[in-house]
Order: sequence, then structure tokens, then C-alpha cells
Amino acid sequence: MNNLGNVYAKSGNLSQATEFYEQSLAITREIGDLQSEGQALGNLGGIYLDLKKPEKAIKYCEQQLAIARKIGNRYDESATLGNLGIAYRQLCNINRAIEFYEQRIEISHEIGDRQGEGRTLGNLGLAYENLGDPDRAIELYEQRLEIARKIDDAWGEAMTSFNMARILLDKNPIKAKQYAEFALQIFKKNRNQQKAHITELLINLIQFKL
Repeated sequence: MNNLGNVYAKSGNLSQATEFYEQSLAITREIGDLQSEGQALGNLGGIYLDLKKPEKAIKYCEQQLAIARKIGNRYDESATLGNLGIAYRQLCNINRAIEFYEQRIEISHEIGDRQGEGRTLGNLGLAYENLGDPDRAIELYEQRLEIARKIDDAWGEAMTSFNMARILLDKNPIKAKQYAEFALQIFKKNRNQQKAHITELLINLIQFKL
């Protein structure tokens, strides 16, 4: 059922995916399969994050977190902490989101999940931007870029370069333009027209600052 839910989720049919995840959750609870129960809970939490329903996402993620800790699944524990951070950021509870992001970064580093560590450093940077602390955000984005380059995460490098360009717009427009132009190359290479268009608009705005 989880696999069927994944198929529908990838196709964008979130309502159908939710039905299969809920069926999977009921079955796994009935047979006492904690690992699969945790996966179903995590999938439901992810769906509600996509639907921008953070209260429901938190309900499922907290249950998944408890199971991950019970069975000693550090990877799922780390991922769920990250999702809880996203949920609280959607609720505009930035300080709470930061707590969860920092926990995820610590565990991701311990278990060698560089992808998860890097992605969450980016989310933490956004959280500090929300708090009005651009200098701290820049530090975190730089760490995110360092990891992205080491693991050949081109998309992560592009997204973070875009964020750096945006945040450096007034501070250092020359450097901002370099970051934006780099991000634009990757967005075009990936044929993401929406991201490319937004980045081109940012570059045009930077030009007025030079």
C-alpha cells in the first residue's frame, strides 16, 4: 500500500496517495510492523506538508518520530526531525523550527547523511532569514554550498547560490551577480523555466545595484 501511495504521490494525485497511506497505516498497525507503520506515518506527514496543513503533518510526524526512536532507526529519526522543522516553519513558529533543524543536522552529521545535513543547513538559513539575521543565514548557506559541492549536488548548489544572490543583493551586488549567474546556468541545464525566469529577474534587479 505504501508503494501504491508513492506512485500516486509522484503523479501529484495526493488525495489518492493519502487513501493508500491510510490503508497501509491500518494494516501495519494490525500486524505490528513498526518499521512499515513508521513509513506510512512519514508518508502521510509529507503529504500534509505538501498540502500546507502543518498541524496534521505534525500529528503524523510526531508518531513517526516516536517509532523511529523506539526501533533505533536513526535515518528516519533525522528525516522526521527535518519535516517537523518544516511544519513549524509553515506555522511561522521559527524558533521551534530551528530546534528541530539543529537536531536533524546533528544526527545527519553523526550518521554520515551529507545530503540531509546539507538540505537542512539550507532550511536553517531560511529560518534565520525569517528571524531577520542575514549574517547567520549567510554562514549557514556557505556551509550548505560546501557540502553540495563535495557530494556533487548541483541542484542544491543552484538553489543555495540563488539564496546567496538574493541575500547579498544590497550587501555585495557583484558577488550576488556571480551567484545568480551560476544558479541560472544550472536551472537552464535542468530545463526548469520557472526557476530560470525568476533568476533572470533577480539578475536584472542586481544590475541596477551595480
